[in-house]
Amino acid sequence: KDIGFSPDLRLASFIFSLTIIFQAILLSATAIFQKKLRYDLHMYSVIAGTFLTLGLIFLSSFIHAPLEYILLSYVLGGGLTALASLLLLRERITPLKIDLKFSKQLLKASLPLGLMLFFNLVYFRIDIIILSLYKNTTDVALYGYAYKYFEFLLAIPLFLSNAVYPFLLGSLKNLRRNYQLSQKYIRLFLLLSLLILIPAWTLAPAIAIVKNDFLPSVLIFRILLLSLPIFFLTNILQWILIAKNKKTHLLKIYIAGAITNITLNLIFIPSYGYISAAIITAVSEILILILLLAKFISLKSQDLPTRHYHESGRRHEVGSALGANPAQSND
Repeated sequence: KDIGFSPDLRLASFIFSLTIIFQAILLSATAIFQKKLRYDLHMYSVIAGTFLTLGLIFLSSFIHAPLEYILLSYVLGGGLTALASLLLLRERITPLKIDLKFSKQLLKASLPLGLMLFFNLVYFRIDIIILSLYKNTTDVALYGYAYKYFEFLLAIPLFLSNAVYPFLLGSLKNLRRNYQLSQKYIRLFLLLSLLILIPAWTLAPAIAIVKNDFLPSVLIFRILLLSLPIFFLTNILQWILIAKNKKTHLLKIYIAGAITNITLNLIFIPSYGYISAAIITAVSEILILILLLAKFISLKSQDLPTRHYHESGRRHEVGSALGANPAQSND
């Protein structure tokens, strides 16, 4: 039975999966770049790997090499990116050894966040798996092709969130300042999403230039684009709550999102195919946004009145000591 994945596609997936190793190294290095606010070094390593990847892809295309060689270009480019990041950080990874005590502490601290990202990935990609079970290879290809362009746009809020995360952490000592900063970032992310959405919607037909057979992907891409502002907002809200150490609550939210997404896809994909998958992506993300906003508003209402009460209490004590009337003091 054709489940949407041919033998060649399975082999290609295996080759491409080798990039996971280098991606793990790069993500670890990125955390250090982020802490040191040295995104310039991160950029240099990515540029090095990207140029190698593009060069090898161009060479493979020029000599009409099979698809496997093109995917191998991504593996080699990822390896160079990982190596360059380690060299720029001047971090030694040899001799290799495992600190069990540190590993247990790290696993315990990161488990809720790791599970949250897992369920996020499940609901993010389960649609194409379910689509492959009920529809043919063509439908899977059309949806996957449109989603690739959408994924590129989704990387933008991720990079922006990584950049602002240190500032969110740094403002935690002043809760009022932290919430003011958070609201500014939320508004900024919404504005940027709209600025990207409008030209992307206009230029959407260009994705079919590669081949006319991909023309149905334009509609899929535009449906996905309508959810772009939602993804921008959920991304920044996610990191705001991570900064506030609400990882367990985030896990519950993304479990709810995964369950909703899987259920809706199983119900609608057999009858409506890739169109329903694109719509369900937006519906699931709207649910995530509502739950994240509810938690953010709840935390704000809990934190700020309490802080205001303590500040008022301190002003009352100072005013009494000076013989002044506290009621005359201004906020």
